[in-house]
Amino acid sequence: MNRLGAIACYASLATAIIASDLWSKRAVFELLGADAVRLADDPNYFPRPREVSLVDGWLSFEATMNRGAFSGWFSRYPALLMLVALFAVLVTVLLAAVPRRSAPSIVIPLGLICGGALGNLYDRFHFGAVRDFIKCYRGDWVWPNFNIADSAICVGVGLLLVREFAVAHRARRARRAAPTPATEEAARTRTP
Repeated sequence: MNRLGAIACYASLATAIIASDLWSKRAVFELLGADAVRLADDPNYFPRPREVSLVDGWLSFEATMNRGAFSGWFSRYPALLMLVALFAVLVTVLLAAVPRRSAPSIVIPLGLICGGALGNLYDRFHFGAVRDFIKCYRGDWVWPNFNIADSAICVGVGLLLVREFAVAHRARRARRAAPTPATEEAARTRTP
């Protein structure tokens, strides 16, 4: 994919993720009657969640505000989380736009990561926390609530990891299949 095509693919995907993330957060919070308010300085303040079951015993919508990253990690360092998001956006822009040619296997994950980072960054800037609403659970086990931006970031990182493992595997295979100087010499001496 040429540079212009890579930038268009990256920007389109990032824009689609941002739009769907912000729309879904607003729509679900309205559905649940939960107001996304700028959180007070008290890190323990969260709006009272209301839950709507989608798949009984497995999946529901529950409006929560998360000051931190996954499951509240680094909630006392909101500026750090914003800087990490800005850094991720900058790195993905550079990786997608700078090379003269970019493979879709790198541009697509970068667009997902950028869109997710910007969707959550918007929330951090406007509300002081991220609006999360997707709740997965089974019995006493509950996964921390998440949103479309979180999902896009995870899928993007996962795709990059799969790509890198595949590239490394192909490189190892090529090294094993490549003739070594000793095998080349032996082949030459056997040839009449």
